[in-house]
Amino acid sequence: MAEEAISDMTESSKTRILAKQVQDLTKQLEKANLKISGLQTMIEVSEQELHIKIRKKPGTRQ
Repeated sequence: MAEEAISDMTESSKTRILAKQVQDLTKQLEKANLKISGLQTMIEVSEQELHIKIRKKPGTRQ
């Protein structure tokens, strides 16, 4: 059903929809990157102030 609706659209409406999706995904990516940056900063400050290692060492076995 959705494929039929998309195939019936004009090229300009398809382009507008895809541009909107790109814009939305770009915003989501920016928010995710900002969240990651905040979490990394929080871990660094916690490690410095509490003097404990939070991050896992690379190459260690579980």
